[in-house]
Amino acid sequence: MADTDFVSGIVDNIMNNSNLSEIIEQIDIVQTENRELRELLHAQQKTINEMNLMLLKLFSQSMNQSAPIAPIVITVPVPEVPVPEVPVPEVPEAPEVPEAPEVPEVPTQDEPEDQDTNNDNQIQLEVVDGSNMQTVD
Repeated sequence: MADTDFVSGIVDNIMNNSNLSEIIEQIDIVQTENRELRELLHAQQKTINEMNLMLLKLFSQSMNQSAPIAPIVITVPVPEVPVPEVPVPEVPEAPEVPEAPEVPEVPTQDEPEDQDTNNDNQIQLEVVDGSNMQTVD
């Protein structure tokens, strides 16, 4: 029986020395508010779900009943802009290139192949295409 006396003494001390009753009352108020907010949230979620279903049905019906959509053509007037006339300069004629003088033909000498006379004095020239040549400044 000493335990029951001890426990009741502690409970009496808590009840007399603290505002436990006020704390319990505040807990009841918070629990009630919490319950009301949960009910409100549930009702809002239910409304959102119903609206989504209605929107889905509306899209479904419009897709089934819709005719091919014609493109919308919008014409925008474009103002005319005057084009300025720019004078074209006259190109002077190219000067005439004088004709190259005629080069006399060099007579060829018929020499026998067996003779090697005067080979030291003969020069052989190769014709080179001038378009591939580079100039050095």
